[in-house]
Amino acid sequence: MGWLVVAVLWWQTLWWPQVATDPIVEGVSAEPRFGEQVIFQAHLRLSVPPREVVLLISPEGQPPLTVNLTPTAAGQLVYTWNLSGRALTPFSRITYWFQVRRDDGQVVESARYQFIYRDDRFEWQELQDGIIQVGWVEGDLAFGRAALLAAQNGLSKAQSLLEAEPPAPLQIYVYPDIQSLQEALSLSQTPWLAGHASPKTGIVLVAIPPGPDQVAEMERQIPHEIAHLLQYRLMGEAYEQLPVWLAEGVASLAELYPNPDYQRALERALREDRLLPMQSLCRAFPRETAGAFLAYAQSASFVRYLQERFGRSGLTALTRVYQDGRGCEEGVQAGLGIPLMQLEREWQQDVLGVNVWQRAWRHLWPYLVLGVLITLPVLISAFLVHPHRSHLPRQEEP
Repeated sequence: MGWLVVAVLWWQTLWWPQVATDPIVEGVSAEPRFGEQVIFQAHLRLSVPPREVVLLISPEGQPPLTVNLTPTAAGQLVYTWNLSGRALTPFSRITYWFQVRRDDGQVVESARYQFIYRDDRFEWQELQDGIIQVGWVEGDLAFGRAALLAAQNGLSKAQSLLEAEPPAPLQIYVYPDIQSLQEALSLSQTPWLAGHASPKTGIVLVAIPPGPDQVAEMERQIPHEIAHLLQYRLMGEAYEQLPVWLAEGVASLAELYPNPDYQRALERALREDRLLPMQSLCRAFPRETAGAFLAYAQSASFVRYLQERFGRSGLTALTRVYQDGRGCEEGVQAGLGIPLMQLEREWQQDVLGVNVWQRAWRHLWPYLVLGVLITLPVLISAFLVHPHRSHLPRQEEP
């Protein structure tokens, strides 16, 4: 994505040479309606109509959007930005400014303005301690304090796994239910998803309804997403190169309250001989709920094995090695010095108690039987066509 930003900036340099700053607009405002639109307004402070006016909109973590504007005769500028289908992170910062080409050809740029893209469908309560900010909708002050504590402890746990510093501020917003969160993110196609981290903005979004399990859910979801932010701090734009099993496995290890169903899912998959190959989890997890859950369970167990074997420095080194664009299996070999398939086999033996030879035989014997069934008729036919002849020496006649 970095090349796109550079290209946009290069294009602007060609199109808007020798930009100067000047109070060319007044009455500047932006009126966002979450998930619908943003109305930008301003008034030109020019005595002579300009040749051209441009509005630049830069969502946090994304390249700027350039819009040509036509002022009214009175110099009024109005633009309605349709947000339908746009992937904007709730509570992210959006920067915008104006550029004007005067009648004499000089290009002038306004000051930069910002607003927060708040999810105004709800009334948010907020708490802050140091760099950590927490917002929530339902629940009392104790609910908010529990979320803040989960964030603080989760950050410490994540930093015990990876050598990385968090973004500042670190913002966490707790939605009252999964549907509200998924509507905010337009992620309805992943019904099992209940949390989201936006690495470029340092924002964590989770869905935790008040109830008897609220603290356990906070201690699971919030640290999980914080770990993703630390991974991005290590990787930068190369974050997307991380194998999914590594990214999600580390995040699962950061959870203060691990999912108790993971072990049961592993035992059942082992019993039914349907463990997923780790190589198949390099680029994506299964989309269906059961497959995704097993993928998370395997990733958590496998990365825990790596962490216990290679330590914090080993996990950090393995994470960083993907900055160079290495493939999934190549990165494991470069970072840990052992092939992925060998590590997977040793994990299955040491952690899951798998007898790899017995498992290999269980997979191979149907093919051996099939081979015998195919070969046996050929041998029988050959025997019948060429019957056995005696090679005993003949007796001499007297």
